Amino acid sequence: MRIQGTVVGITAAGKTMFWLQLGALLAGRKLPIRRKDQRGRTVKERLAVEEARRRLCAFGRHKTQEPQWVDAAVRRWHPWITLRLVDTAGLVADIHPDTQLRQHMGESLRCLSESRIWFHVVDLGRTAAQGFQLSDVDRTLMEVGRQTSHYVVIGNKIDLPGAARAAEMLLKHGEDIPIFVVSSLYRTGFTPVVQWLREVCKHSA
Repeated sequence: MRIQGTVVGITAAGKTMFWLQLGALLAGRKLPIRRKDQRGRTVKERLAVEEARRRLCAFGRHKTQEPQWVDAAVRRWHPWITLRLVDTAGLVADIHPDTQLRQHMGESLRCLSESRIWFHVVDLGRTAAQGFQLSDVDRTLMEVGRQTSHYVVIGNKIDLPGAARAAEMLLKHGEDIPIFVVSSLYRTGFTPVVQWLREVCKHSA
């Protein structure tokens, strides 16, 4: 049985870094990464986390365009479950002028519609820089996510200035949903995320 969890959020929120770190905790340091090429063919690679970070993560926006995923056999949680973690293109509030990027964002939403688990990554550093206000995209995702069975908010980049205060605001904003605060760059705060995910998988079979 395969359970899909999709990582989603605004562009440059640290989604890919979170995806890689969580994938490494579940699938090991050599990640079996798959993605579609421009012809729609599935490309398979096995990358160490450090190499994957160099190749797949960037400080600019829209580094991730096509969905990419890691399959992890979490048999220590359940003997028949494989967890598919999907990384997606970042979302923006306005209609992007680039047609191809708009298509990639549409693909992100399609992946969400096929997923049992939503990992909504919120950039705490950007939230702090914007006067401790969530972006329109983050607010919309939170409103929709509340209506799903297994939705979790990941407050990312807790290592940045102002992020601790932004995390307090986020926790108050979403008192009725699971929220975890992490630094994907330094892989801190992931233990409760894995524990939550384990319980979801155990009760989803």
